[in-house]
Amino acid sequence: MLFLERRETPLSSLAESEVYDIAVEVVDRVGWNTGDKKGLSTCCRDPADGAFILDAESELILDSDFDSALALPSEPRVIEQGATG
Repeated sequence: MLFLERRETPLSSLAESEVYDIAVEVVDRVGWNTGDKKGLSTCCRDPADGAFILDAESELILDSDFDSALALPSEPRVIEQGATG
């Protein structure tokens, strides 16, 4: 998943870009079955007995990595502008 913001006026060169933090995370579980056209929800289960896990309001909890992927990293890594690799 990629979130982008469009500039009001395009840059004439990359050197004009300001330096800012970015984060890249991989989401393996999205909360639905990505392998079929129906896209059925996948919910968290108790590994001991396979029972669905419910939240405080007795609702099913989607099995997804979004919360951990969107959480701020504990130690940000700085990549210098123009660096490759």
